[in-house]
Amino acid sequence: MLDLYLTPQERAHFWPHLDRLGALAGGDLDRWADLADKHPPVLHNRDRFGRDVQWIEHHPA
Repeated sequence: MLDLYLTPQERAHFWPHLDRLGALAGGDLDRWADLADKHPPVLHNRDRFGRDVQWIEHHPA
């Protein structure tokens, strides 16, 4: 697809950026998405004293 829309000079300019983006999406972002799937946010309606307080607890990762 890049061949259809970009000149050879533009492809040469953007290729390192796209390569790093692909490595990030296949590495760190994939691991973070896996953690988010295993530990979804939890809605708490009340605190430990029974007061009507709502907050969302997120996994630290």
